[in-house]
Amino acid sequence: MAEIIARFADGRLLVQEEKTLASHYTSGGMAIRIGHLKTVEKVLSIEAYMSGQPQYSVAAPLKEAKTSGDTVVFTLRRSDMVSGMGSGALMASFLLSGVTSGIDWNREIASGLVSGRLNILTNVIGF
Repeated sequence: MAEIIARFADGRLLVQEEKTLASHYTSGGMAIRIGHLKTVEKVLSIEAYMSGQPQYSVAAPLKEAKTSGDTVVFTLRRSDMVSGMGSGALMASFLLSGVTSGIDWNREIASGLVSGRLNILTNVIGF
């Protein structure tokens, strides 16, 4: 759900969009449409978090984000660190219920996100 945070004198808007992934993620990136805007000018932040499991996370690196009209396209990478285990750990994979199964830390997630488990919060400027 998009929320206008600020309106600038030149007509640009600062918009915060929060979405829960409704479908599986596939390699090549995830695209989300930003409400209230026709064109995204700049992506200020992208935060990806697992609902109900704050200790396990995925990252959406800002430097990899691209824009196309009112859409932001980004990749997801594994960023959780389980104490003493950091590369495809069985325990982490089990606890994340297949989200990062078999993926090394900081590698791109290829597919398999469970619907309704991953939330994306992004802040953008556009018009």
